[in-house]
Amino acid sequence: MVEPVPISNDHDILIRGGLVVSGERTQKLDVAIKGEKIAAIETHPSELRASREIDGSGYFVLPGIIDAHNHPINLDKMDTFTLSSAFGGVTTVIPFMQNMRSRGIEGTTSETIESFIEESSEISYLDFGVHAILFGDDDVTTEVPKLIDMGVISFKMYMTYPKRGMMMPDERMLEAMSIASSMGGLAMVHAENGYCIDYLTDAFIEAGKT
Repeated sequence: MVEPVPISNDHDILIRGGLVVSGERTQKLDVAIKGEKIAAIETHPSELRASREIDGSGYFVLPGIIDAHNHPINLDKMDTFTLSSAFGGVTTVIPFMQNMRSRGIEGTTSETIESFIEESSEISYLDFGVHAILFGDDDVTTEVPKLIDMGVISFKMYMTYPKRGMMMPDERMLEAMSIASSMGGLAMVHAENGYCIDYLTDAFIEAGKT
């Protein structure tokens, strides 16, 4: 049940009569926004007022989507990527970033991510975070603390792709996990058997099964 709130004329935006989708039900409600926050929700029709009103009739109204897995560096920069995301209802993105040495760009993972954050802060249309990807050539004892100090607290490591230099040896993966855990970080693992994948891939290619 939606609890009534004091009526205010001091809202910036009012979405009136939309179908609000919550974790419990879908209801026809009026949603008032002040600044960047939802200030009031009332059963439609309500006496809520705002300087700008949007007729939500026939539309679903959902909280902003958090896209927590994306790779904008492959084809986009954060301007085009976040603008197109916003049109899809996304309000926060958390892209994966890694060192770019395999693409001929020098720099450690932390240096690459620092540059990415600086550029994205100027051009992104949305709020954003960063997941760090750690490869086998990363110095985890240095990079993990440095990244956490920068505010990057989640780390992805691969048990796959040894031929591409992406596989993280088990002992260094455990070391990275231990350091991250001690500093409040979170580890993510792409968990497949990389050597088996490469063996089977080569076998299928040799057999012409592509």
